[in-house]
Amino acid sequence: MFTSHPHMRPINTYPKWKYTMLAVLLVIATLFALPNLYPPDPAIQITQENGSLIDDALFEKIQARLVEKKLIIKAAHVEEGKSLIRFFNKDDQFKASDELPKYLSSIGHSELVVAINLAPTTPDWLKSIGGTPLNLGLDLRGGVQFLMQVNMETAMDKKIQLYTTEIKTSLRDKSIRYSSIVKKTNEQIVARFRKAEERDNAEILIRTQYTDFRSVAHDREGLFELVLQLTPQKIKEIQDYAVDQNIATFRNRINELGVAEPLIQKQGRDRILIQLPGVQDSTQAKRILGKTATLEFRMVNQGANAQAKEHQREAKF
Repeated sequence: MFTSHPHMRPINTYPKWKYTMLAVLLVIATLFALPNLYPPDPAIQITQENGSLIDDALFEKIQARLVEKKLIIKAAHVEEGKSLIRFFNKDDQFKASDELPKYLSSIGHSELVVAINLAPTTPDWLKSIGGTPLNLGLDLRGGVQFLMQVNMETAMDKKIQLYTTEIKTSLRDKSIRYSSIVKKTNEQIVARFRKAEERDNAEILIRTQYTDFRSVAHDREGLFELVLQLTPQKIKEIQDYAVDQNIATFRNRINELGVAEPLIQKQGRDRILIQLPGVQDSTQAKRILGKTATLEFRMVNQGANAQAKEHQREAKF
């Protein structure tokens, strides 16, 4: 026959601290799930092309124009660095998106970016503790997707032209004479000299200062050639740099659209996948993302003056 011990807990019971911990976790989980109960407002976002705010006077004119067109504004304010106008329904939102570009163009402000979006309605007290709604992807929230391709031919051409100019400067600084230095392909430069001694001196200098090249000497038709071929590692580095710089540029532009959690990632060697959940205006998104990007290469001349020379290239999509 079994007897119960006075200090033994009943079966399927736990210490009080575990129940307390479970209750606290449930309260915290409920608290941070609350933002998802507040549906977003249809909204219009207005910014400069560089992402800066528009002035207050112009913002008031825009609101007055919408009221004049009998569109009901729920709220208009600056939110997270963006001029935002909220509406009660999507009909007014779409009417405003059609009206504002024409109005802004008529008053000489066609450079402003007008994008339609969904603005969160999370109360301030929830925001203050870090509560934000769950960011849904394209499958649940909808949005737009772009697959951009970087023009690698242009990137390589600009880079090899830059190297050509730099090598010419380095040889002149060392008083090494050459007949010509030209780009042969997007990965290769050919330097020609009248004397073998000049070619040999040039080869020593280039091997010292430009380790990104492999050099091969040739004698041809009375001229002494030096063929410079970019290494595979450097070619990959240039291509990766071009993609990475364009990804950074896209991130800056997407800030104009106010997308909470965009997906921007490299695909393959020269493509960039962009997903913008919640963005409803695909035409405006395409216009912003499709602008030509200007990227910069900076190379430092290690000669006596040691001055940085800046060059720019354009990568078109």
